[in-house]
Amino acid sequence: LFNEELLKPLIEQNNFKVPDNSDFIVQENTFYEDNKIIINIIVGIFIIMLIILGLIFWFLTKTSRLNKQLKKYQIDILKQKEKAEENNRRKSAFLANMSHEIRTPLNAIVGFADVLTNDPSLTDDDRKQINDIITQNSQMLLTLVNEILDMARLESGKVKYTITQTEIVHLCKDILTTCKAASNHSNVDYIFDCELDECMADIDKQHIKEVLINLLSNANKFTDKGNITLTFRKLENTLYFAVSDTGKGISAEERNK
Repeated sequence: LFNEELLKPLIEQNNFKVPDNSDFIVQENTFYEDNKIIINIIVGIFIIMLIILGLIFWFLTKTSRLNKQLKKYQIDILKQKEKAEENNRRKSAFLANMSHEIRTPLNAIVGFADVLTNDPSLTDDDRKQINDIITQNSQMLLTLVNEILDMARLESGKVKYTITQTEIVHLCKDILTTCKAASNHSNVDYIFDCELDECMADIDKQHIKEVLINLLSNANKFTDKGNITLTFRKLENTLYFAVSDTGKGISAEERNK
């Protein structure tokens, strides 16, 4: 058996004679062998296109992810900006109200101190009454200054809590006595509602005192007559404080603010 295509060049060059009884096999090239170069080029181009498409997909995915993160950051920044603006508005309102609150006790202290010093006709009872008014306004002024300092500490993140064991019932009675002495409404009774004779607990005494004084002072502003009640309860491991009054309350318009 001979391959005619392979033997043909030998026959022509060397006068090679093929035996008479030989059979010739015609073997054709495969499609790949005939088009090997073109096929390899096409495959290479296809692989390059796949790589390019992969890079484009990666780039688009990365860009989309970055855009989402950017939008999230923009939303967070906008929220922080709105929060900062709201805090500034509240701070301005607080300082405006506080400036008025400070002037009131200051004017009372200065005015009555001047009367106490320059009016020789005052009796001992008059002097005692004026002295009580000055003391009450001094306490009020001190409370306002403490509120301003607390606000500054809150903004700077420097608020510190001092936890000590405190007798709560006695503390509430002292707070109620202080607020009653500072009250300018003689028709208002201060009531302490408590079922316990004493109660020891670990608390920040100063902050609890400031909170309760603020609540009672606010109740005093809007109560011309009737009563203001400080309620204290202990249920299991939780302490409950509440301040209620018989004043006019908050209008419907103000409640929605």
